[in-house]
Formats: sequence, C-alpha cells, structure tokens
Amino acid sequence: MDDFGLFGVVGSVVLMFYALRYVFTDSVQRYINVAKGKGRPEEVSEIFSTGINVHILLSIAFIIIVEIGGLIILPHLNIGNVPIWEVQTLFQLSLFTAVVSLLTIPFDALIIANEKFNAYAVFSIIDVSLRFLAVLLLATVPEWRVIWYSIFLFIVAIIVRYVNAIYCKRAFKNEAIYKRNTRSELLIEMSKFAGWNFLGNIGYWLVYSGTDFILNHFGGLVVNAARSITNQVFSNFQQFVGDLNTSFRPRSMQLFSEGKMSEFYTLFFLNTKVNFIICSVLTFAFSAFANPILKLWLGDVPPYTAVFCQTILLYSVIRSLRGPVDIFFKVNGDLKLYQIVECSITLLNLPFGWLALNLGAPLYSIFVIMALLEIINFISILSIATYKFRFDGKLYIIVVGYRILILIPILTILYHKLHRFIDNSSSLLYNVTLFSITVIVLVVFEMYIMFTRNERKRILSLFIKN
Repeated sequence: MDDFGLFGVVGSVVLMFYALRYVFTDSVQRYINVAKGKGRPEEVSEIFSTGINVHILLSIAFIIIVEIGGLIILPHLNIGNVPIWEVQTLFQLSLFTAVVSLLTIPFDALIIANEKFNAYAVFSIIDVSLRFLAVLLLATVPEWRVIWYSIFLFIVAIIVRYVNAIYCKRAFKNEAIYKRNTRSELLIEMSKFAGWNFLGNIGYWLVYSGTDFILNHFGGLVVNAARSITNQVFSNFQQFVGDLNTSFRPRSMQLFSEGKMSEFYTLFFLNTKVNFIICSVLTFAFSAFANPILKLWLGDVPPYTAVFCQTILLYSVIRSLRGPVDIFFKVNGDLKLYQIVECSITLLNLPFGWLALNLGAPLYSIFVIMALLEIINFISILSIATYKFRFDGKLYIIVVGYRILILIPILTILYHKLHRFIDNSSSLLYNVTLFSITVIVLVVFEMYIMFTRNERKRILSLFIKN
C-alpha cells in the first residue's frame, strides 16, 4: 500500500503526461493543418522540424522547473520510513519518462494531422499493453518494486517514441524529414504558441501534482494510495476524452482555416455534445457503482478511494466541455490571454485546497473545489472567446448550454434514485446487468435531450453503415 502511495505522490508526473500528451500535440498539429488547409503542403516538413526543436527547448525548461520544485518539495514529504534515495530515484525516473513523452509529441502531431487514426489507435494499444506488461513484471521483482515499475515505464516511453518515429518516417517520407536549418521567424512563432500552450498545461500539472502533495501532508501515504488509484481512473477518462477531441481536431482546424464557419460550428457543437454525453454517462455509471467496481478491481480498497473517484469524475465532466473551446483558441493562434486566465484560475486550487483541509474540511473537498473552479474557468474562457475572438457564444448557449442545464437536475435525481437498487453484497451478475441497463438507458435518454432529430439520424446512419 505504501509503494502505491509513494508512486502516487512522487510519480504522478508520469500519469499526468499520459493524460496530457494529446494536448501538447496541438502546438505542431495546428500549424500542419493550417498549412494543408491553405494549400501549402511543402511547408509541413519544416513545421515538423521546427516542432522537434521547440519541444527540445520545452523539455529543457520542464526539467529545470521540475528539478527546482523537487529540491523544495521532496524534503518535506510525509513518507514515513521510506528512504530518501528511493524517493529521489523515483522522482528522476518519472521526470525523464515525462521528457521522453514530450519528445514523442511532434510524431503524434504528424500522425493526427494526417488523420491516420487507425495507426494512432494501434500505438495507443501498444502503449497501454506495454504498461500492463510492466505491472505483470512486478511479480518477478522481490524488492524496490516502485523503482522497478518506474524503470519499466521509462523503457515503455522510449519504445513508444521510436515506434512512432519509425512509422512516421515510413508513412510520411516527404514530411517526417528533420531539417536543421529552418526559418527563425517560424521557430519564434511556434515557440510562442507552444510556450503559451505549455504555460496553461504546466499550471494544470502543478495542480494535478500539487493536490498529491497536499493530500500527503494531511493524510500520509495511505491517502496517496487512494489518490494514486483515482489518478489512474481520471487519467484514463481524460485520455479517452482527449482521443475524442483528437478525432475532431484536424477537420475543425482545416474548416476554420478555409473560412467555412457554418460547417466549423456544426462540428464544434457535435464535438461538445459527444464529449458531454460520453463523459457524463461513464461518470454517472462509475460513480453509482463505485464500491462494487473498486471491490472487483482491487479486492482490498484503500480508504477514501470511492469518494475521491466520484468527486474527481464530476470535475472531469465539467472539464470535458473545455476541449472544443480549446481547439477554437488554438486554430485562432492567439493563446496569451486565454492561457493566462486559465492558468491563474486553475492555480487557485492549491491555496484554496490547502486552506479548506487546514480548516478541517474532508479530504475529498479538494476535488469539489477543483470542480467549482473549473466552472468559473470555463465561463471565463468562453467569455474571452465570445468578446475577443467573435465566437458565437449566444448560439452555443442555444444549441448546447440550455440542453446541459436541463440534464443536470434530471441526472442528479436519477443518481439518488438508482442507489436504492445498488447493494455491495449483490451478485456480480446482478451488478453487471444493472450497470449495463443504466448505461444503455442514459445513452438513449441523453441523446434524445442533447441531439436534434437530424443529428440523431446522422449518428444512427453512421452506426448502420459501419
């Protein structure tokens, strides 16, 4: 249990980058899609090369920031009898695993920009399978398992990096060419774009990891074990929603760069609705059946795990609305105000979370605060998009916003009613059957509320064709 908690508090940087890697691909992919949309495919190899240089610079900056943070935070961790060398080794391995993931991003961006989603899915499966193999290999390790697990994850990151690189060089021979000499103005422009993107996401990482340190201070490694499991659930949800946005992103960026705004908004609203339906249904079902699911998965469930999962998944539903708006800002190319506002609001989680726990609030309240601040954050960035970049906020409220507001109280009532039928002592068959019925009913009900008749027909026709 202590090893699980130790990895949760020190190695969370790895889990965060698995969840956020798709976000950083925007820095390169945006320029590739705009070049293609404007009929300039010859620029792609230069953009790809510049992207590699930019992410090398970001990696150096990331190492410096995290190393300084480690010097300040690591000596103050509540780690019980764990030797400090083990903590420091785990920290360094986690850092360099994250850096390798950063250096994989230009290749991910090239695959996504060319809409080779089958290949992207295969690489994701390879990544997940290798990480699962790393867990199985721990059974052969007699001691220092958390260190060996970090080593295995580092090796997995290197393998994924080279598999992506080999595929890109073979599939995109004219695009995946690294050129040392690129235009300095392009390097500056992409560095600014990637830098502002990095700022917003480094703020998200600071909160993601900072909550681990706050929970460690108030609850110790046992609480971090629960948080580690919660991180796995949350990162898988975030990666799933990220993959959904990834499938919409290239087409959205190309439509915007071609000036086809009516088609862009149609795709934008569809993206938002699909995000919300899938995320809310999965969150509703997982939260309602949290205890039997965790019992089946873990056997011995650490304290606080269920309530941590339930509250952080509530946050994930709210954050799922942000993805399409993020695409809008990135295709516009001006991220400064957007990322400053988002980073500022997001970082408030740390002082507010610390203050709440210091005043005696329950540990899960830190995730409730995250959800409340994310609502403020979303309203803020939507306002910036509307008033500075002429995003049609009124149409967004009409097409998407009011439908979500109708669903929220209905889902809340259904959630409380469903608890009457859930019993931890019930058979596996009963829980699986009830879980399946819940998911099917929710999907049908939310599709009816969220989608128009034409949208439902369009989606059903896609399923019938496939």
